[in-house]
Amino acid sequence: MTSSVPPIPFVQDGPQSVSCPSGLRAKMDYTVACMAVFKGETKKMLISVTGVHGDRVSFDYGLTK
Repeated sequence: MTSSVPPIPFVQDGPQSVSCPSGLRAKMDYTVACMAVFKGETKKMLISVTGVHGDRVSFDYGLTK
């Protein structure tokens, strides 16, 4: 059986640049406010550390309104 629903591409345009005045510390749950440029438009972004394993840091981010 084949699906009639076309696959949804998982494409997300990342920011052209990100600036975080205070930097991002490698500390679990640390969150910092940054400014990001998407297609020439500057937006406020929050970046949160979700994992720290040796010299590897995982993070998540979201735009604020």
